[in-house]
Amino acid sequence: MLPWNDRIHHGSLQSSGARLRTRSGCGECRRRRKKCDEKRPRCGGCTRNDLECRWPSEVQSIDRRRYLKAQCDLDSTNVLSENKSRVVELVINHSPAASLPPVVAMPGPFHQEEHSQLYRYFAHSVNPCLVRRTSLSRYSENSYILRLALAHPPLMAVLIAVAAISTPSQSPRRISLAVESYLFAIGTVKTGILEGKYAGNEDWLLATTTFLCIFENGRYDTMPNASSHILACGKMLTLRKPKPRNSSQEAIVLERICIESFLYHAALMTLFDPSVDYLSIIKRDLDLPGYFTDPAHPDDAGPGTLVSTQPVLDASYKFFLLIADVTAFAQSSTLTRSVDYRAWANLRDMIVHWEEAIRTNSTNAVENHIGNLYAIALRILLVQTDPGYSNPRDPLESVEILFCRGLKLLTELSVDQLFLYYYLWPLLVVGSVAVEPEEKQIIKQKLSQVSQSRQGGPAALAKYRLEKVWLAGSRCGEQDRHCTLSTQLKTLLEGN
Repeated sequence: MLPWNDRIHHGSLQSSGARLRTRSGCGECRRRRKKCDEKRPRCGGCTRNDLECRWPSEVQSIDRRRYLKAQCDLDSTNVLSENKSRVVELVINHSPAASLPPVVAMPGPFHQEEHSQLYRYFAHSVNPCLVRRTSLSRYSENSYILRLALAHPPLMAVLIAVAAISTPSQSPRRISLAVESYLFAIGTVKTGILEGKYAGNEDWLLATTTFLCIFENGRYDTMPNASSHILACGKMLTLRKPKPRNSSQEAIVLERICIESFLYHAALMTLFDPSVDYLSIIKRDLDLPGYFTDPAHPDDAGPGTLVSTQPVLDASYKFFLLIADVTAFAQSSTLTRSVDYRAWANLRDMIVHWEEAIRTNSTNAVENHIGNLYAIALRILLVQTDPGYSNPRDPLESVEILFCRGLKLLTELSVDQLFLYYYLWPLLVVGSVAVEPEEKQIIKQKLSQVSQSRQGGPAALAKYRLEKVWLAGSRCGEQDRHCTLSTQLKTLLEGN
């Protein structure tokens, strides 16, 4: 689960169709009620019959036991709060074709109608959008977390908070309710930990912590501050053992989503906030291979490819570990004059390996711009620490060349997919070496596309970091471009 996905479309809900023979697989096999082998991008059945192979995210085929991957149209309605004599704006579509999940018994203290409505809004409009469209069908129905929330108030609280900040109509009351629910979740969990009520390996507790991260990175009323939640999530994962393959499928799905969400935050957010470098602290106690070993998910998938079947990450977990390692190495190099050449060469070789994987998974028709952009960003961070250069200006010339390639990719990159925040990490690195006004303008425009309608979360943090980086570089004067590049990169890495 990512910081927050802004691409929730508010369309009407459709009623369930007849139960299909296959509960998973492509939409065409579902429509024809044929067993699907789930091979992407085109399954065997569609290949044999020369049919267009569309997957559940692209069509709205339904099993009665699933919620539709569509969203509620929201019309403003006034609902009177039970505890306060104030009118609260609530949004519900009452058209015959649209329906929310049936009313459920909400846990205390969430007995107001608004709480129930937001919980159901989360189930229909938020939950389906927390996984990638290309992910395996087993990730599309995450009803386990909905049932856990009914039994555990802290999890219910944070789901309500996330739902409240994601509705299209916002009001001071809605924001206040979101923050109140968020603080309730934190307070209740802290009290339970102090009283020794939890073992630390509970599914609902891991889910609660994961969604606290999502809420922090999705709010736009303040700058995100998810560092403590990221650390807590990592600690909980070290207290667990990866669920064996014979465990319940829905529990395995939830665990996979949570571990991928943690790795996303821990690997990418370090550059936004150096204090979030928790992965290096707990990596030795975290059984990452155990969590990620799954024949259905290839270990060699690079970013931006069309073959990623994971729920959150668009590349192998090993690629995100490389991002974390390169970032940490570059940050440490600003604090010392000596560089471990063997460690540097190992990171360089790993980047070369992933560049080859990115090229291999590209097609002639579609160049993998986002994958190549990540590779360029990694090289920018590593090349400026190259111990082979005797002149301090030499690596900066290489950085200039890489920047030109990255800027060209940015102008060609179409930011029109789900999970837009994946663009922010390479955008921040490439943007940190933009010097000329026209170069900075390209970065700003692309950042604006990524942030779209929401101005908070990691997009706001990226904008804030770039402004500080560019301000530091401006003090070098217009005549010394190399000094500007060096200062800006150092400012980015040190988090000043």
